[in-house]
Amino acid sequence: MATSSGGVIEVIDATGSVVSSIAMSGSFAFGPAWSPDGEWLVFSSTSSGFMADLFVSRPDGSELYQVTRTSDNEITVDWGPEPD
Repeated sequence: MATSSGGVIEVIDATGSVVSSIAMSGSFAFGPAWSPDGEWLVFSSTSSGFMADLFVSRPDGSELYQVTRTSDNEITVDWGPEPD
């Protein structure tokens, strides 16, 4: 399971233990969603003020990439349907 707490994305196992955290200095991350294959997390983060952009990362916090850089408030994350 993935959740956010205090602006940090946390991956939690079945016992409720935090197995990894994704924290970005000076930002507030929230709203994680798993990719369909379970290999990635997408989440919103307010790294540049009050407006959020989308980021993706491996569940362990590696390979962190910013996906959007817009003036829109990107607070709804969804991987969408898989293509046919």
